[in-house]
Amino acid sequence: MTEPDSKKEYELSYLAKTEEAPKDIADVLKSNGAEISNDSPAIKINLAYKIKKELSAYFGYMHFVAAPGSVKSIQDTLKMRPDVLRTLIITPPFLKNKPRMATPRPRILRPIPVEKPTAPLSNEALEKKIEEILNK
Repeated sequence: MTEPDSKKEYELSYLAKTEEAPKDIADVLKSNGAEISNDSPAIKINLAYKIKKELSAYFGYMHFVAAPGSVKSIQDTLKMRPDVLRTLIITPPFLKNKPRMATPRPRILRPIPVEKPTAPLSNEALEKKIEEILNK
């Protein structure tokens, strides 16, 4: 079980109305005790559908470290901001540095030799062949 004061890594993705909104989002994170470790520049994108009557927005993301209890407060504060259209906070997946197991080589399929068809046997020749097999 984790300690209550332990901090975890999170990623915050956002859609904002203005170009200045990322600074406001960073201020909200810092005021809730989060430490920003990575900040992407916000880029303007066209939205597939209207969000709060907007057809375009600034998209960006931030990686931060914070106590798990402060994440709810961050979400609630950002929902109340008029310049923030949408936010999503996730815990990024952990990267495992395990060596990969060697994959087995595929089996090489060799062609099966096919006997050339011979001329059809007559009934007499067929009966001789059956007698030879039975006598062995």
